[in-house]
Amino acid sequence: GKIKFSTTPRKKYYVANQGCDRVAVFDSETDLVMRYVEVGKYPLQAESPHNIKISPDGNYWYVSFVAGEAIQKFRVSDDALVSEVIVGSGAWPTLSFSSDSKKLYASNIYSGQLLIIDAEKMNIIFNSGPDYLRAPHGATIDPAGNFLFITAQYGNYIYRFDMAQYELLEISL
Repeated sequence: GKIKFSTTPRKKYYVANQGCDRVAVFDSETDLVMRYVEVGKYPLQAESPHNIKISPDGNYWYVSFVAGEAIQKFRVSDDALVSEVIVGSGAWPTLSFSSDSKKLYASNIYSGQLLIIDAEKMNIIFNSGPDYLRAPHGATIDPAGNFLFITAQYGNYIYRFDMAQYELLEISL
């Protein structure tokens, strides 16, 4: 009569299942799937969840899609959908957080857009517009929290985005 994993908070990790718009929630102690969470905005369309990031404060997890138009925010404690922001169509393979969990950075590999999202209110506070980056795919923030480094899927360069000045520098490798 008991539901497995329901009585105590557990350490867990998340795995995207792109083909079926689900995220598997694993118990990190046993590596067993605790549950599946339906993700995506449109139930009859495969939006293909691609990147899952847990906020630095550990309270929320976010998912982006390679065939969707939203980034969704879920609560870690119960894996319930909290909110979403419409970011436009395309592939949003990369998510990065400011160290205080207040800003979320997302890039679109097809349009070359870079977005800065208020992670608490889930609204866009900066939109570079298309063709700002060429095929962005991976990103990380430096330890001091000053720069967002973005890799290009194709080419021999990376981008350095100054998070205070909103200035972009292309660095040839």
